[in-house]
Amino acid sequence: MVAVIDFWATWCGPCKDSFPRLESLAKRHAGKVEVLGISVDDNDKKDDIMPFVKEHGATFAIAWDEGHTLASRWNVDTMPTTVILDGTGTVRYLHAGFHPGEAEEIDKELLTLVNEAPAKASSAVASAKDSKDSKDSKDSKDDSSTSTSSSGTDDSAAKPADDPPPQPAPPPKKKAGKKGTKKPPAKPKKKDPSPA
Repeated sequence: MVAVIDFWATWCGPCKDSFPRLESLAKRHAGKVEVLGISVDDNDKKDDIMPFVKEHGATFAIAWDEGHTLASRWNVDTMPTTVILDGTGTVRYLHAGFHPGEAEEIDKELLTLVNEAPAKASSAVASAKDSKDSKDSKDSKDDSSTSTSSSGTDDSAAKPADDPPPQPAPPPKKKAGKKGTKKPPAKPKKKDPSPA
């Protein structure tokens, strides 16, 4: 399934504008696209998360990134940051910040990925079937493990591979120059005064 992961925070002004648009996308692509909002609010603000979500009408899944672990791993430094993953879990699009036309861009990207998924699945099924048919055909011709040419040499090394190697996914498209809020630096953690 295609996934939209949105990193946001209660203190982020543009997040207030992006939430209703994400909700609309979640409803429009229900059953085909999973939307997850991940709050990067600090511990002292975590009680503000659910009131923010309710106030802005979000019904999609919400999580809290305690200690900014996920945001750090994904190098998120602008709020909001929206990451779009294809059906294989590969990052295909990245939107740092938010602007009014963002929802339409994301909608087009989601349609592309949703329409891509069945083609990939049917291609994989066809490839597996072709591979099985090829093996069955080879097994029925003879029981020998290699073929020998008229010159007496082994021809198995000269045969082309059945399937080309998978191609890497294109790098995600990063949108720049949009309204966004930089994440404030993390507060230093207090050291435990007890001896080790």
